[in-house]
Amino acid sequence: ALVNAPGGVETNRKAIQIELIAFAAQAASWTEEMYEHTADLMRWIEFHCDVERRFEIPLTPYPGSPRRFSASEWNAYDGWCGHQNVPENSHGDPGALKTDLLLDK
Repeated sequence: ALVNAPGGVETNRKAIQIELIAFAAQAASWTEEMYEHTADLMRWIEFHCDVERRFEIPLTPYPGSPRRFSASEWNAYDGWCGHQNVPENSHGDPGALKTDLLLDK
């Protein structure tokens, strides 16, 4: 699901992607149960795939202007982010997802 332009930064080689069935514009209205289930999956991935539990770049409410990692930031990063943070991508998702709820569960 990530754009990986020829000659650019390798966006898909070090990423575990979770595709959520929702719309970025509706992320702020998720239920507690949706956050709990997603956080459970994230804990499993963190444990089994050695992913650091953090969001380095804040998520921007859809359709805002997100901050993306530079190529060097992306290559050095270990943690969670949204498509909106990945170099070479134009996605606006996951929008205003409440990352504090995902990290604290």
